Amino acid sequence: DNCLFFPAFRNQGDVQIYFHHSLKGLAFEQVTDESLIVNNQTWALAGRDPSIVWFNGKWHMAVTWYALNDFDTVIYTSDDLMAWDFHKITLGSSLLGSSTTPAPGATHACDQIWGPALFVVNDTLYMGLTLPFGNDAVDTNGTTIPDFRQYLSTCTNADNLTFSTPVLVTQTGNSQCQIDGSFYEVNGKWHMLTKNDYSKDIQDWVSTGTDFFGPYTLNNTILKGTTYQTEGPKLVVMNGDVTPKYRVYSDSYTEGCYRVTTSNDFVTWGTSPTEVMTDRSLRHGDVINAGSLPAKAQASVAAFLAWGANVDVLKRQQITASNTAFIPQDGVNYWISGSDRFDFTITELSCQEFKITIASLSPVCRFRMMPSAYFDGMYNGTPLILDGAFHGNQVITFKRFGNKFICDTNPSLEQSS
Repeated sequence: DNCLFFPAFRNQGDVQIYFHHSLKGLAFEQVTDESLIVNNQTWALAGRDPSIVWFNGKWHMAVTWYALNDFDTVIYTSDDLMAWDFHKITLGSSLLGSSTTPAPGATHACDQIWGPALFVVNDTLYMGLTLPFGNDAVDTNGTTIPDFRQYLSTCTNADNLTFSTPVLVTQTGNSQCQIDGSFYEVNGKWHMLTKNDYSKDIQDWVSTGTDFFGPYTLNNTILKGTTYQTEGPKLVVMNGDVTPKYRVYSDSYTEGCYRVTTSNDFVTWGTSPTEVMTDRSLRHGDVINAGSLPAKAQASVAAFLAWGANVDVLKRQQITASNTAFIPQDGVNYWISGSDRFDFTITELSCQEFKITIASLSPVCRFRMMPSAYFDGMYNGTPLILDGAFHGNQVITFKRFGNKFICDTNPSLEQSS
């Protein structure tokens, strides 16, 4: 009845899109570390903030990816989730993105196009968008932030993927920055989930109009920004007698994890959102219940999961220089050899696990992991040294533990003496 499907990018250094799955929605497992194919292109499937739907007999996935004077956003399409076609999207009869011209109803130039959120109503594809609106403002953290609002665009040709000029979504009584809007019909009413980027609250807005174009009024605060600061809220409705029935997943970007806030009635929401367990790092993705999709879509997911279970990927990457801003990636074995001597400093909680191999027996070969906010180093605050004399031809595993990385080795004799 329920199979939660979760495309996401992993961190600031890895914006490839990977898929994850779960039956209960509290722990997600990656499908594969294999890079997915984009037909007739030189890159793998990539982009920030993916949003995925089943539409017109195939998968459609939009991502935050725009280039002023070229395209407004990107949609990938696929029959099987393994190989994808790439489509540049123009929002309207001419490009929406501009360094000088605002979106309809705005005063700020439309120089950024964020968070395309796809949804399907009566066999028509729609796209929610986060677009620049007014002047910068100071948020609750005391930080100056840009001002955004929510917009809607309609797909006018399903085969060619043409879209209408986006229209502003009216949020009655709102004068604060709203980002990451997603649209859902719940109990006969249309709801728009957003992040209020001033207060950092995850909010539920309900349409008082006849459809999802609004206008909208504030209905509820699902998660207070004073509790956790998250973004990219996505609603999942569980099938059958599974409780809690309603679940809002959001990216707890300050912690480097995902959290889920739950409700049994879409009225009262838990005040202590649960951390979602994952075997890979996840950033701002989409969560859907594949169990609610047509049979052909469900069969596609099942075949993709079966394929992923049989793909064993170990990515290897040679280290060729020191790196003072190291963003390690899940599923990667970094290695040095010969007489290489490099220093690395971790600057992001970017993965759950990575490996270092010292592919040399030379005592000159040395890898130093410097202390940082994410790695404590040795007991006395000195760097961890891995060298060929003590760690030659060994694979050292680093794992995330809370908000730090730890490793499974002893220091070199150089540090022990």
